[in-house]
Amino acid sequence: MTNPNELLSTQTNCPPDCPFLSGRHFLPDILPHFCDKFDVFLGADLGGRIARYPACRLQPENIVDEGLSLIGAYTLTHLSIVDTKEAFLKLSPFFQRMFVEVVRKTGRQIAIAYGMSASADTLMAETLKEYKQAKDWLGSPELKDFKGVLASLGDFAPEVLTRQTKNLLENLFQVLDKSERAMLKNLMATKGAAEAFLEQFHTIPKDMSLLKNFRHMLYEHDDKQKQRQLEQERRRQMERNRRMQQNRGRGSR
Repeated sequence: MTNPNELLSTQTNCPPDCPFLSGRHFLPDILPHFCDKFDVFLGADLGGRIARYPACRLQPENIVDEGLSLIGAYTLTHLSIVDTKEAFLKLSPFFQRMFVEVVRKTGRQIAIAYGMSASADTLMAETLKEYKQAKDWLGSPELKDFKGVLASLGDFAPEVLTRQTKNLLENLFQVLDKSERAMLKNLMATKGAAEAFLEQFHTIPKDMSLLKNFRHMLYEHDDKQKQRQLEQERRRQMERNRRMQQNRGRGSR
């Protein structure tokens, strides 16, 4: 593992074995690389490699360079990189900063698609739309509740519930549907179920199949959790019936 603190500030790309570099290419429409140290999605340097975050290089932030770097890392084929970069350069400094903040925090590829008007106004409208959606989601009771459930686990299973794992779970939580989010929240709220789920999650490959495998694992553990709950309820009912029979026996004497 490369220690990023030992790299020269002139190195603009992230080493592939950096312990803080995480893939996000398995999430739909999201930038493919994430930095767990600074909690940001990463752009591309001038060589097309994964760009180091300016703070990692101990360099001052340059919003224009950061915006162009993020756009350069876009992967969706229906987006025009050239038009998006030109429109970004025409934005006011205020909207350039908003654009960068939304993209690097959410990984959303805000851009001018082919066929759209290639103007600063178009990109500004797309930025405002994504900003509102991101703000609504980050402030939503559902996400706050899920973060609270993860925080309540405390030091539980520290080797599998790392800060990086929490970040990844929050990213995955966002792309699940409502019923799947409820499943995940319920599993994380039950100590035994959470431990079994996290131990398996820790071992599955973090590749292009992760989202599919994660969903499969989620349904599998949810079924097991429901079976455990049914078995517990069956035992409680048997215990209630036993006590009722004992009480009837005493009353008949």
